[in-house]
Amino acid sequence: MLSVIIPTYNSAETLLESYKSVLKSGVKDQEIIFVDDGSTDETHQIISRIKSTNSNVIFLKNPLNLGGGATRNKGVEQAKNPFIFILDSDDILLPGALGEAVEDLKLTQADGVATSQSVFFSDAVAKPINIIKYKSGYSTFENLVSHTPNPVIGNLLFTKQAFLDVGGYPSHHSFDTQGFGFRLLQNNKKIYVGRTFIYYQRLPFKPSYYAREARAGNVNRNWFYIFNECLYKFSPKVRNLILEFPYSDPLLLAKGHNLFNVLADQASDIGFYCKDSMGLDEDEAYIKYANTGDCTMNAWCASYEIKNGHYEAAFDRLKQDEYCSHRIRLMYPMLAKIFGNNFSLCDIEDLSYFFSKEKSRSWRFNFLRQKFINRLKISRYMG
Repeated sequence: MLSVIIPTYNSAETLLESYKSVLKSGVKDQEIIFVDDGSTDETHQIISRIKSTNSNVIFLKNPLNLGGGATRNKGVEQAKNPFIFILDSDDILLPGALGEAVEDLKLTQADGVATSQSVFFSDAVAKPINIIKYKSGYSTFENLVSHTPNPVIGNLLFTKQAFLDVGGYPSHHSFDTQGFGFRLLQNNKKIYVGRTFIYYQRLPFKPSYYAREARAGNVNRNWFYIFNECLYKFSPKVRNLILEFPYSDPLLLAKGHNLFNVLADQASDIGFYCKDSMGLDEDEAYIKYANTGDCTMNAWCASYEIKNGHYEAAFDRLKQDEYCSHRIRLMYPMLAKIFGNNFSLCDIEDLSYFFSKEKSRSWRFNFLRQKFINRLKISRYMG
């Protein structure tokens, strides 16, 4: 009943160890799908050798590097089984872990099962560097915006139907696992934190994707995409905070004031969430808010229309300045590509910051300068 997806990119050093852990994961005759995202090392040859010895292995390849979200989606879409688990190609499963997770999924009739423990290691699993234990039980959307680590935004066992219901992993930004966890809970999917589901996560030899995104200045950009999808879950004051956050300020990001941390600091406020929307999924929220005239919800409705391919409706909505702020109209340059000169964008500085993969030299200089100042202040304090 299980398909294990292993997305890979230049994973020759760790891939075989990850694959062998799948074979001991407690599920017999499972389908194993490798999806190579344009590797340039020996990854291709290793997977080919594995496939020649295991008839349950499927090997898919991206013609070029498409990123984590698109690669994960490709594997799940090809999976033939109802239960899915995605294993990063440098991580390891505890023997029997997936078998126990499948039992939890059947017992609870949930849409997904998250890990009970994350064990971080570098060279060997027998020498853990850090262990995070999670409280067993059902997770809720309110659990996500918190400084407490949450396994739902990591790798989890889930049903293919839940994947299809929420639109899969986001592929337009680099926080794909975080975005998928938010999509599941904002659409009221039942995610159970397992009892004995232990996941070994290797600390990267090279800078992690999060570190790379931070250096490129994309952390706030990625969090905006995630929070904008679930804007209807928050109170009006939080919606305004998300929409008007100074995303292009390098000094703010260098000081650690990214959007997630700012929201997590305030999440205990009584008026943080919108009670009328907590029980709604995306489709229900759109029906409720599509014609209310509320500025913040009009902006969210436009993003919903874009996500679902209703570009004409989104374009018409975004043209109405009395309903949408200028900043929101800047968030969707794909409309400019679709409609050409009919869609005008004015604030080039914010636009180039928000959508460029690599920020300008001046932006990066200010960011690194502030990071250096922060370190000096810490050194003086410690001294």
